Amino acid sequence: MCFSKSEEKSCFWTLEENKDAIRLNFSIKKVQECYVCADEESLILTNPRDEVEIWNLKSKIREKLIIINSDWNAISVSCTPGYLYLQINKGDITQFDAKTFEEVKVFQGQHRNAVAYIVITYDDKRLITFGWDAICNVWDIETG
Repeated sequence: MCFSKSEEKSCFWTLEENKDAIRLNFSIKKVQECYVCADEESLILTNPRDEVEIWNLKSKIREKLIIINSDWNAISVSCTPGYLYLQINKGDITQFDAKTFEEVKVFQGQHRNAVAYIVITYDDKRLITFGWDAICNVWDIETG
């Protein structure tokens, strides 16, 4: 459950039954999308102002704030154990190391417009992107 109280933003999640809820106070306004990675260690929040916050759910500390300067107002996010995938430039997906947040690889050149969705296959081998240009691409994560 997420709620907003004036400028303060708080979210509560119960990741496992009979466990304490997690409370985070985050700075971005108007959360647009919220992702919990499969390993339940990272939380990714996005908003319409092109900000991305990445939180460590175990330490309850914000690890990274990314501000994307764009005119297309769309952030797409996905994650696998060990990696985060963000649309940083229109139509391009950047793979980041989930621990260091360093850029690993860029999947680029296949979309003429912003990417609406990023999906990772169940075996973590393929990245599927669906763009506002009506194009769907299937990428091999290893080779790009």
